[in-house]
Amino acid sequence: MRHYVPTRTYETTAVIQPSLNDADIDAQIEAIKSLIESGGNTLVKTDVWGRRKLAYPVRRYQEGIYVFFVFEGEPAFIPELTRHYQITEPILRHLTVRCEADIETMVISLGDSRERPDRRRRPGGPGDGRDGPPSRRDGPPRRRDDDRPP
Repeated sequence: MRHYVPTRTYETTAVIQPSLNDADIDAQIEAIKSLIESGGNTLVKTDVWGRRKLAYPVRRYQEGIYVFFVFEGEPAFIPELTRHYQITEPILRHLTVRCEADIETMVISLGDSRERPDRRRRPGGPGDGRDGPPSRRDGPPRRRDDDRPP
């Protein structure tokens, strides 16, 4: 008897060597796409972010080509994808994470990411009735070195 394993939504990002020509970069992207789809997974989105500066040198590269994928699949597929990333020489770094929310919720929440919720204001900021920073007159007076008792 075969057990039902629910599919989950995953995001994976790969950083490809920038020294490859465009045809080789496209071949690497297609290889990842075909691997994802061959495992019985559903490829939802592919986004090529392009050439970006790395935070630190990786194999002496200062830049990398970032490629982002969203797919739905079984958890048993993730080790296979990781193994592919590790044995493929042009892939510098990779990261695969499981998304907690489903695809529809992610698309709705990413609708306009420029909108930010209102932040709480701190006292002493503009519009709280004060004209500037609090003065020392509100608290105890400062002591000077010559004010100390002998």
